Amino acid sequence: MKRLVFQRKLPARVVLFTVVGGIGFLIDGGVLTLMVKVAHLNPYVGRLVSFPVAASVTWYLNRRWTFISEVYKRKAPEYIRYMVIQIIGAGINLATYALLILFISSLASLPILPLAAGALIAMVFNFLGLQFFVFRSTAAS
Repeated sequence: MKRLVFQRKLPARVVLFTVVGGIGFLIDGGVLTLMVKVAHLNPYVGRLVSFPVAASVTWYLNRRWTFISEVYKRKAPEYIRYMVIQIIGAGINLATYALLILFISSLASLPILPLAAGALIAMVFNFLGLQFFVFRSTAAS
């Protein structure tokens, strides 16, 4: 019976996860823009600020909306696992982007295509990582 309940909730979780990811993207972009334009940091150093801010907000939103992890009291270990998944996902995104351009050189003139491919693969990895590694205590509820 629990399996059926979980299967019914999966589409809603995917939608909420996607919405939270969009919010995270806007926060990441906004903070990055502030770091570059206002604080005059270079774009790479700016990402060192914007990425953890956005990832922290998405952790909170995913915990409250997507995976409803309020019953999990030990927030620090959950947050650390969340950040590990986010960092690996960012690496997958970047590696996919770079490898596609490396092996299909014509994509260099259409960088949005390898960017989208990297984002999609990382999104699947992140969702599964959050579902089964980070918020595992509530994954079957």
